[in-house]
Amino acid sequence: MGTHRTERTLDLMEIPWGVNRARAVGDGFGTRGSVGRRMPAASQVGVMGIAKLTVGQILFMMFDIRSDITVQAGALGPTTEGLMRGLATLGALILALFGAIGCSCGGEEESTGRFGGANEEENVVPQCDYGDAPLQGFVLAPDGETHVGGATVEVPELGLETMSDVEGYYSFESVEGGFQQLTARKGEYVGDASAQICAGEDNKKDVIVRPPPHTIAVVPGDYDTVQEVLKGMGFVEGTDFDMLTPTDLEDEAKIGTYTYLFLNCTADPNVEPAGSDDDVADDDTVDDDVADDDVTDDDMADDDTVATSGASDIEPLDVGMVNENLFNFVQAGGRLYASDWSFEYVEYVWPDAISFPFDPKIGPGSYEILADVVDADLAEHLGKTQIEIYFDLPIWVVMDGVGEGTSVLVRGSFATEFVSFTDIPLLARFDAGEGRVTYTSFHNEAQVTDDVYRLLSYLMFNL
Repeated sequence: MGTHRTERTLDLMEIPWGVNRARAVGDGFGTRGSVGRRMPAASQVGVMGIAKLTVGQILFMMFDIRSDITVQAGALGPTTEGLMRGLATLGALILALFGAIGCSCGGEEESTGRFGGANEEENVVPQCDYGDAPLQGFVLAPDGETHVGGATVEVPELGLETMSDVEGYYSFESVEGGFQQLTARKGEYVGDASAQICAGEDNKKDVIVRPPPHTIAVVPGDYDTVQEVLKGMGFVEGTDFDMLTPTDLEDEAKIGTYTYLFLNCTADPNVEPAGSDDDVADDDTVDDDVADDDVTDDDMADDDTVATSGASDIEPLDVGMVNENLFNFVQAGGRLYASDWSFEYVEYVWPDAISFPFDPKIGPGSYEILADVVDADLAEHLGKTQIEIYFDLPIWVVMDGVGEGTSVLVRGSFATEFVSFTDIPLLARFDAGEGRVTYTSFHNEAQVTDDVYRLLSYLMFNL
């Protein structure tokens, strides 16, 4: 009597991984134990589960599936369904193998900040016992290194608030255990971070602050590069700050969208320096006169205030319009920073705020000044009352005095065989309307000594 084989469909994907499947075909689902570690079927693991397997496990499963396909095609005959499922699973495992190799090679993104980074994603949560404990850290610029003092730091959910010191350091004596959201703010600069508070541990978290997008604008110049200082502090051009052109200053609506406006040295090469014929900075151009409708090109920007020696392809600015726009920008709360040869903007619009000599471009080149820091907050930030300022280029602009309401932050003296000045302002600022104007005789190229860089970083957050 011949052997009768019962016709049935055997789904090898249901057989535990590691079982000898050739034997399983002969006696149903087989009786042999698993070879090594038993593993679930791919249909039970799922695509995401496969992706989490080790490389060794994936290779073992690929070999096992190859055996399945051979058995399906040989021992059982051409079973299309079993063959296709085996091939599909083999393909998925190959993809998972490449994914596993890629994951093992890729590193984590470098964190920033002194205490484990600020604002990084916390993919792996350390195990700890949550409980009330101290929390400390630093408020930092986007570079993760520059300290931001005087920033307000809060734990909003708990109603906690403190302020960072001159080094950017903050601390809370006791914070409720668990994950707490931190916020930090310094003027327009804001940031947040999530801190894990563990009982009995030294909990630390830095917070990086940055400006809202398109808050800072920089007008380029010939000898000044304040934009490089911004980049050095981690600010990104096109996001954290925008580069404008001198002609953009004619567009009041455009510059009015910014909070901070930096005018580099010689930001407008077509404007004559103060002291030229028919100088516009006379006593009649005071704040009350600048902003009214009577201030026209005839008053502030007649033909003699525009140079004809500039590049022929650059159209001279409408100086009267620019001056009025800058006045309105500051009156509405804008912060204006100007350096060296861009003094014309300050002198034309606020002639009583800072006094300049008849021909102010008389500072000596290759000259180092040991300057006095006379502003208490700046001195505390720098940790010193004297700083070195190097003037690499000649004919830098000299201030010889300031008006009422103008504060001097840094003073210095210099002397040549032709001229000498004693205790003159090198950095000054004044409030106007809701805003503020800051002017420096030095600029930000070769003159950036360590002292000046720290001074400039202070100004960036205290304009």
